[in-house]
Amino acid sequence: MILIEALTKADLQQLIGVEFFDEMSSFIEKLTLSGTADEELILYTKKNLVRLLLSMGEASILCNIDFWKKNVFAVLSEEKIGNIEAELDINVSKLSKNDVLKCIAYEYKNYDIDIDLTDEEIIDVPAFLICSPPEKSFKSLKKYQIRVSEQASTLLDNPKNRFIVQMPTGSGKTRTAMEVICNYLNDHPNGDIVWLAHSGELIEQAIECFTEIWSHIGRHEIALCVCDANRNGLKRECEQTRFVVSTLQKAISFLKNDSKEYNLLVDKVALVIVDEAHKSTADKYRKAIEKLLSKGAFLMGLTATPGRSVESENENTELANFYFNNIVEIKSPEHKSVFDYLRDEKILSKVKFETITGSDVDLSPSQIKSITNNFKIPDGVLKQLADEDIRNLEIVSKLHELSKNHKSIILFACSIKHSKFISSVCNYLGISSAHIDGNTPGYLRKTILSKFVNQSIKLISNYGVLSTGFDAPKTDVVVIARPTASIVLYSQMIGRGLRGPQIGGTKDCLIVNVKDNLIGMPEEDEIFDYFSEYYVN
Repeated sequence: MILIEALTKADLQQLIGVEFFDEMSSFIEKLTLSGTADEELILYTKKNLVRLLLSMGEASILCNIDFWKKNVFAVLSEEKIGNIEAELDINVSKLSKNDVLKCIAYEYKNYDIDIDLTDEEIIDVPAFLICSPPEKSFKSLKKYQIRVSEQASTLLDNPKNRFIVQMPTGSGKTRTAMEVICNYLNDHPNGDIVWLAHSGELIEQAIECFTEIWSHIGRHEIALCVCDANRNGLKRECEQTRFVVSTLQKAISFLKNDSKEYNLLVDKVALVIVDEAHKSTADKYRKAIEKLLSKGAFLMGLTATPGRSVESENENTELANFYFNNIVEIKSPEHKSVFDYLRDEKILSKVKFETITGSDVDLSPSQIKSITNNFKIPDGVLKQLADEDIRNLEIVSKLHELSKNHKSIILFACSIKHSKFISSVCNYLGISSAHIDGNTPGYLRKTILSKFVNQSIKLISNYGVLSTGFDAPKTDVVVIARPTASIVLYSQMIGRGLRGPQIGGTKDCLIVNVKDNLIGMPEEDEIFDYFSEYYVN
């Protein structure tokens, strides 16, 4: 049965993008010469053009209903359309999103590309939800989490107090914080709680964690109110105490528009939690947070790296002062480092580092100045690295090697285009891969992440999306193909692979750094300990 192959070669190249096709064609030829790819994969036949287009499976074009109507079914005969409708159980004249996913899945199977986006659609949590008390017993916190929880609860005995909780990525910050919150709600049933985070993934993670824990240890009904780009749970009036989960962007919008609902929340809020708390003192977030604290609410921050910058002592001091110089952290016995202790307890995986050859970039004087003064890799440098064939050959060859012995690989790319390119090449080579970025449609993004967590997609490639708020415990390889001068960002990226066997993760994790001549990458222990001097224990 022919679907996309009904298009002409010219149409296929246009859909792929002429520039992208030329880059891919040249790159695949180089892979063939290096022995990574077979000669039969050269992009000369219509079959391989279709394979390349499908390898860009995360691209919005394939999920677009009009694409299938105007470009595919418009050139097929009625007889062939009838056969397709019968075999796939779809209605071409009333094509739905689910019909499109069936067509994509059929083509993936037909071309032996191991991606499947036909999971049942994941339904968003509504803007307003009543959470009931428990029906069964619940697994308690681990010893080190209990100690952190007790310290945090003690600090909540002092009016208007503020503090920050520092726990390494993978050690259960969210789980521990939610225990503190639920206990506080049980003991103080009349004050609202507000949880703030900067990304959709962190919001969904908080919702899932709270509803699970409250269903086991809660003593009364709670109104869960979700506030983000698509939901406003504050509009719903209720008698119950509220747990409000909001994006920082939504809080800024409430403040800017002098929202009546937000002002009423300020009057009732008792405790504010800021996830990824090192962002708290950014100008755009600080005003919204301070508004919520204006009537005397407590403030609890959560982070793996309680600092704004490696280089700016003023910024780090400002952040520490914002949280009253109070820090709650894991206390390890026998004078071990926190990481050694958690690894011995199998909470964190044992990390191994490898380095592959990157690029010797010739920096211009202005680029050198930007890195020196701003500690930020200029976009032009990232683009230069992303476009370098030799560097990409090293990356793809390493991914090809890793895919033989590993099941869950996360790649952090230099740009959105770079991430799409590497993902498409890997799919084309038979490595099940998907790309996501900030523009990936919500339902598709959730499906891809779910597939990766379930290990039906081996490689997930991204730029600027998965460093926070994404939990895939079985991740056993993290490939960092983008240089960064931010110790916070670097720690977040490697943190995707740190979860150990005691919390559903892996015994070992491999961190692969693409070594360029821009900066030296720090060790993870240095990252965790770096900011401790700014706080009074």
